[in-house]
Amino acid sequence: MFLDNKGENAGTVSIITNITEKKQLEVNTQFIIQQSKLSEVGEMLSAIVHQWKNPLVELSAVAHKMMYYDKKNKLTSDDIKIFYDNIMTQTIYMSDTIDGFRDFIRPSNMPKAFNVDTGLKEVLTLLSHSLKYSHIELDYENKSKEYCFAYGYPNEFKQVVVSIINNAKDAISSAKKSNNSLKGKIKLSLYKYTNNIELFIEDNGCGIKDEIISQLFNPFFTTKSKGDGFGLYMAKLIIENKMHGKIKITQILNGTRVSISIPISESIK
Repeated sequence: MFLDNKGENAGTVSIITNITEKKQLEVNTQFIIQQSKLSEVGEMLSAIVHQWKNPLVELSAVAHKMMYYDKKNKLTSDDIKIFYDNIMTQTIYMSDTIDGFRDFIRPSNMPKAFNVDTGLKEVLTLLSHSLKYSHIELDYENKSKEYCFAYGYPNEFKQVVVSIINNAKDAISSAKKSNNSLKGKIKLSLYKYTNNIELFIEDNGCGIKDEIISQLFNPFFTTKSKGDGFGLYMAKLIIENKMHGKIKITQILNGTRVSISIPISESIK
């Protein structure tokens, strides 16, 4: 509103900002993230299959043993308690696996403080059997030896880690084709600093040529015959655009290192 020289209302000036383009960009970004997540779902389901094999074998063994004891009239109350505890242990483990998968595919609606260490352990629990099946050693260490709370989108962050570990697994598998004796290894190291948390994911796979490192975060760029080129592009969108952090890839002596830096939660400082 503005006044005339008599101090009376002479009119109103309105400023309207068109945010349609910004909103559309946000929608497109979320769509890309979800599409990339779907490409990881197959890997996650495969990991769950591997994880469920041992519990299912154990449950089958318990059922047969209970039946055998019952037929021989040897089933005591102590036996029932032991069998019950065993069954509950296996079913809780399987339920936790599904909960982890459900969290992975569910988008985080709002940014919040989350424990990075806990999130990493959940991801590694889901992927550990799949990596073991591929004869890849997995090593994780929280170097800070304390809680590491970041601020952002926990499920999307876990999606980034899954994508990077799957890339590392593929790189190791590729390297093994020319070196059968290679002992695959993926190492994760977590550090906490005053204003940020840093995660390093290293592998001893085939490495990356210097001339293509700058292209790795481009959409549709991939070095895999069956890749869609969304994984690392999605990772950059999540870490840098949504969580205001940094992600970079470097060549190391025997493989590749992915470095992720995300802001620490203000409420934890």
